[in-house]
Amino acid sequence: MIKRIFILAGLVLLLGSVSIAQDLECFSERDIMGTARYVGMAGAMNAVGGDPSAVLDNPAGLGLYQRMEIAMTMQGYFDYNKQVGYDYKNVNRFQIPQISWVFSWNYSDHVGRPFFSNFMVGYNRLKSFNRVSWALGNDMLYSLADVAANQADGLHTSFLERDDTWDNVDVGWLTNLSYWNYLINPTPDSLHYIPCIEGGEYINNALTVEESGYLDEYNFSWAGNIDHQWYIGVSLGMRALSYSKRTHYEEVFERNDVESFYLGSSITQSGIGVNGTFGIIYRPIRMLRLGASIQTPTSFAVSTRTQSWMKSNIVTQEVTTPLSGGVDNYSLPMRLSTGLAFQMKNFGLLSMQYDYRHHKDMRDVHTMKVGVEGVIAKNLFLNAGYAYESSFAKEDDLYGVSLTTIRTDLEFKNPKFSHYVGVGVGYRGRIFIAQAAYQMKMQTYHLHAHEYQDMPYEMNALTHRVVLTLSWHD
Repeated sequence: MIKRIFILAGLVLLLGSVSIAQDLECFSERDIMGTARYVGMAGAMNAVGGDPSAVLDNPAGLGLYQRMEIAMTMQGYFDYNKQVGYDYKNVNRFQIPQISWVFSWNYSDHVGRPFFSNFMVGYNRLKSFNRVSWALGNDMLYSLADVAANQADGLHTSFLERDDTWDNVDVGWLTNLSYWNYLINPTPDSLHYIPCIEGGEYINNALTVEESGYLDEYNFSWAGNIDHQWYIGVSLGMRALSYSKRTHYEEVFERNDVESFYLGSSITQSGIGVNGTFGIIYRPIRMLRLGASIQTPTSFAVSTRTQSWMKSNIVTQEVTTPLSGGVDNYSLPMRLSTGLAFQMKNFGLLSMQYDYRHHKDMRDVHTMKVGVEGVIAKNLFLNAGYAYESSFAKEDDLYGVSLTTIRTDLEFKNPKFSHYVGVGVGYRGRIFIAQAAYQMKMQTYHLHAHEYQDMPYEMNALTHRVVLTLSWHD
C-alpha cells in the first residue's frame, strides 16, 4: 500500500487538464479534406493555387483565377476505430464538405500589364467528429476510485452532504458521484479518502466513446494577380463548431464490497471563432512557384453543457448530476505554411508543402505534404499525394483532472502520427470540370480511460474518403 501511495503521488505531476487537452485537440486538428483535386494531392497545394480548398491554406492561390467559378464537393466518409486484437467499430456518413463561388475582374495598368482582382465566398468542412471508440482492459492496477480519492483529498465530508453540493464550486462532480456510490470512503478525520480498491487487487475495465459533430469554416477571401508573377491574398475565416460526446466507463473488481460500477457522461459543445490569413505566391520563372502563408490564432468562444451519472452494485439507484455548463474562451494555435511547385505545361506538376502549428502547452505539430499531377490526355489528368503529420502529444503524456471540475469525461488519447494517401482523376473542360478522388487516413494512438490507467489501450484508426467535385466556369 505504501508503494502504491508513492506511485500515485508521482502521477499527480501532470501536464494539464483532461477537458482542456481534449478541447484543444478537437478544435485545433484539421483533416485534409475539401475538393477532389485537393484531397487527391494530399493537400500539397500551397504554391499551386487555383482551387477553392487550396485558398484555405494560402489565399494568394485565389489570384490564379481568371474567370468566375462555382464549385461544390460531395463526400462519402467511412471511419473505423479498432483496439488492437478486437474488431472495428465503424461510422459511415455522406457530407458536402466544400462549396465556393469565385468572382474575377481583369484590369490593366498604364503600361498594359494585366491585373486580376478576385473575390471568393467559400464554405469548407475542416473536420468531422463522427466516430465510435470501444476498448477493454484486463488486470489493471489503478482504478477511477484512485482518481476520485485524490480529487477529494482535504475536502471535509460535510461539503459532500449539503443539499447544494452540486452547486458548490469547491467540489468536483467526480468526487460527489464517487462518494455516494461508495467508491471512496472518508478517514476518521473526514478530510481524507481511501479508494474502495484494495492494495494488490486487479480490475477489468471497458470504455465506449461515441462522438458526432463537425468543425466548419466560412471564408471571405480576396487576391490580386500582378502580371502573372506576384499573387497576394488575404482572407477572413469564421468557424462554427458543433460537437457531442457520450461516454460509458465500467470497472469490475476481483474482490470488494463494491464489485462493479459504471460512469456515464454527456458533453455537448457549440462555438464560433474567427481568424485571418495572409498569403503570397511568387513565380520567378514560368515553371516555378513559391508560396507562403500565415494564419493568425483563432479566437474561439465555446459553450459547453455536461451531465454525468454513476451507479455501483451497492446503491439502489443511479446517481445523476444536474445538467450544467458554461462558456469558455480559447485561442487556437497560429499556423504557418510554405510550399513550392514545379509546373510544366501539358505535362503536369510536382508540389511540396510544409505546415507548422504552434501549441502553447503541447508539442508543436509538423505536417509534410507532397503531390504530383500528370496530364494523360487533352483535358484529362491524374494526381496523387502523401502527407505525414506529427502528434501534439508524447505517448507517455498524462492529462490530469481539475480538482473542482464538473466534467467527468476523463478519457484522452495520445496520437503517434497520421498518414494520408490520396489519388484522383479529373476532367477540365472550357466550361465544366469534374474531379473524383479517394483518400485513406491512418492513425495509431494510445487511449487512456483516466489519468491513472497504467496500461493504455492500443488503438488504430482508419478513415476512407470518396470525393466528387463539380465546377462550372463562365
